[in-house]
Amino acid sequence: MTKNTYDKTHGKPHDRGTADAWYRRACVPHYYENSKRVHASEMTPEQVEAYVAGFDEGMELGMHKEYD
Repeated sequence: MTKNTYDKTHGKPHDRGTADAWYRRACVPHYYENSKRVHASEMTPEQVEAYVAGFDEGMELGMHKEYD
């Protein structure tokens, strides 16, 4: 089985997915382009896939921000 590699640059879809998992936010695909939030309806299927992959990886690792 081949595992996809995703652009993990800050602000890109995969990064935003892992960040949402870290902060225990809902899985709502998005990313940032030039400081503008790009919503799922404006994303390509590949970008949504990268976001979800990042979110799933974050959840599987079980590493989340601790809140006081």
